[in-house]
Amino acid sequence: MHSQTPPPTPKGPSIDEIPEEQHRFSQDSIQIEAEEPASERSSASSIRVAAASQETSHRSLSITQRLLALSIQFTNLAIQRSSPASGGPVKDTINLIKSVPSIGRTGGTNLRKKLTASQYGELRKAIQSSEDAQLQAFFWDGFDYTRSKKLFEIRIPTAVHQFLGSGIAAGIGLWYTRLRASGDEEVARAASSVMSAGSADVEFPFATGESDSKSPDKSFTHTNCKRQCNFPNVIVEIGFSQSRNDLTNTAKSYICRSKGEVRVVIGVALDKIYQAEKRNEARLKSMYMGAREPDEIKSYCYEEDEHNETGEGAILIWRPEFGLRGKVTATCVRNEIFRDNNGNRVDSTLLGLSLQDFICKNTKDSSAGNFVAPPPELLAGDLCRWIDDALVLYREKMNKKVKEEAENEKKKQQ
Repeated sequence: MHSQTPPPTPKGPSIDEIPEEQHRFSQDSIQIEAEEPASERSSASSIRVAAASQETSHRSLSITQRLLALSIQFTNLAIQRSSPASGGPVKDTINLIKSVPSIGRTGGTNLRKKLTASQYGELRKAIQSSEDAQLQAFFWDGFDYTRSKKLFEIRIPTAVHQFLGSGIAAGIGLWYTRLRASGDEEVARAASSVMSAGSADVEFPFATGESDSKSPDKSFTHTNCKRQCNFPNVIVEIGFSQSRNDLTNTAKSYICRSKGEVRVVIGVALDKIYQAEKRNEARLKSMYMGAREPDEIKSYCYEEDEHNETGEGAILIWRPEFGLRGKVTATCVRNEIFRDNNGNRVDSTLLGLSLQDFICKNTKDSSAGNFVAPPPELLAGDLCRWIDDALVLYREKMNKKVKEEAENEKKKQQ
């Protein structure tokens, strides 16, 4: 790839100098804090699995425009149906949404707002009664709600999430599709029972009130379970702005709250890459702020700048461990770097999974799970290529955003 060198500019701030809100949260999205009595306890859990995984566009701009319109629309519905006591917070949420020119993972501050569980319930009722099928499809496939953390969150994926999530899901799908043609009857039967559930909601109900709800990046479920398990067997989480600790907590939550029915969580840790992108953007802004004439930056291509930093990527695997009295804990059994700090692939065995991981524990422990099948493969080179391709789109978007911010600041200084 042809590299270009930008005009000399002042050195941008380090990552430590970047405002904390730019990289502290697990998602760059709308976040609404919720109040809920501490006395409520979690009870039995359930999941709604979609018949087919939802496909999303690779172009971040179109996603941003669509989600902005839909977010405003569903919040307006909530206002129309909310009680006088709950109208204020929801109206404030609309004002926050409208104050943002776009909704997307642009590294900015997350929007947060107090929202009680009853108000969240009113939102759900408004969506359920809506005749807008597109609005319903988006709402049920793109949010997280956690009472214990008092947090409602709309998930807005970046190109990084889309490319990696789609690539991993496609690779796993190709693997179990091939196994369906296996000459081993048990292998073929097990592989035929594995289905992609996409980002279908995973719900953790409480004894009363609204359930916690999570939308994983990708998931896989076993369709031939005699016990009718309520959770996907394998979940994939892409952690970009997410810290390693947040990614770990998410994995443990899936496994422990499902009582081990979630048998594997695959985490792709890209937080070091995200932090490098924040440093790149700080340097980019310094360049735009220091440029006196448009000609100084006319031929500059941020996406191909040889001064851009990057970071390492790692694959982490969590599994349940079953203790006394049914206690379930989650253990990280694999932590492998597949991309070094310079963006080069590091060849290694990344998954270490088996077909048995994709079927429920009850079936695995029976005679129906007594088979040997080739494992799924995930190549470091493929992951690195998907990341590189995604970063081109991500940087195109960030270049426009940073340039606009710099131009606005320069106008204010005149």
